[in-house]
Amino acid sequence: MDSLEAAASEVRHDVLEEWLATVPRSLGDLTPADIRVYRHAVRRTRIDPRQSIPELGVSSAEVAASCERLRHVCLLVRGTGRGDLVPVSLELARRRLNEPLTSEIKAREQRIDENNRLIKGLAELFTDASEPGSEVAGIDVVQDPDKAHELLFRAARNCTEEALTTHVGSQTDVGLLEQSAETAVAMLSRRVRQRMIYQHISRSSLGMRSFIRTVTRYGGLVRTTSESFESIAVFDRSTAFIPMERNGVASGIVVITHEAVVRYLCRGFERLWSGAMPFTEELATHELALRDNRMLLMRLMAAGLKDEAIANRLGISTRTCRRHMAALLEALGASSRFQAGVKAGQLGLLRLNDSAQSGAGTWINAHP
Repeated sequence: MDSLEAAASEVRHDVLEEWLATVPRSLGDLTPADIRVYRHAVRRTRIDPRQSIPELGVSSAEVAASCERLRHVCLLVRGTGRGDLVPVSLELARRRLNEPLTSEIKAREQRIDENNRLIKGLAELFTDASEPGSEVAGIDVVQDPDKAHELLFRAARNCTEEALTTHVGSQTDVGLLEQSAETAVAMLSRRVRQRMIYQHISRSSLGMRSFIRTVTRYGGLVRTTSESFESIAVFDRSTAFIPMERNGVASGIVVITHEAVVRYLCRGFERLWSGAMPFTEELATHELALRDNRMLLMRLMAAGLKDEAIANRLGISTRTCRRHMAALLEALGASSRFQAGVKAGQLGLLRLNDSAQSGAGTWINAHP
């Protein structure tokens, strides 16, 4: 008896139905005939998908269809005989079904680690600079809000070539949006190139959409993304501004003129820009942005992040985030985050390649 046959002999029929209840509907609900065929295969240690099973009242066509569905959920694999299939134990089937999900989670965690290392490298510089009396060449910590505001707008007024900015969340303060629009239009009127990156959530704000329409009308370029990032502003690739926080509360800004650090921030901006989605008035682009956000939500849930962390990554409130999560669980037919992660992995919704994104997008669009 080979290893697969030995694994099949370990199947416990009393847990079969319980396990089958976790099989995602997208792979086709296993029918009573499928279960009978699987049990038959377990007893015989193999099965020929081309033959009928008279004692079970299952025709050859039904056997072939059942075997195909059982192969999709890893309960049958190809045997050593010509055309034969061999049953797989439930534990081995679980591992095979979960393997793609585990790989996707690891890939996403690696991406998160890369982002964390980027910020940590800068934080080590800023920590020293933020101590009273300390000085680091090219890095200045400004804790006075009025002075910070004045420095930022002075840099915008003096900018002559290019401004790169990223913005977390969705600004709703009309006064700030109008002030930002005036500054942006003034820069664009001086032929200063402007590129801005926002989170996808900004597309749902009427105020933000009006602001972005104004900026793009004067030649500014705006894109949105579902990726995680921090707010920055870089002027003429020589001066950068980063908001500073203590215990989650804004406490000033860090002004950076250190050439190597500014170049580093610009490279990060370019990577983010290349993967972001242009902001247009076309409905299709907004639907794609919504799809990206839902896919990111699934990946963050599968990675085990807390509600607050997920909400922060998406730029939405925790309450809104939980509402989206509940809707996603319902759409997947899952009763827990873990089960939702397993089903999303089996559906291919967590894969990062382009071809998988297309299939995942089809499912996402069908479950608004």
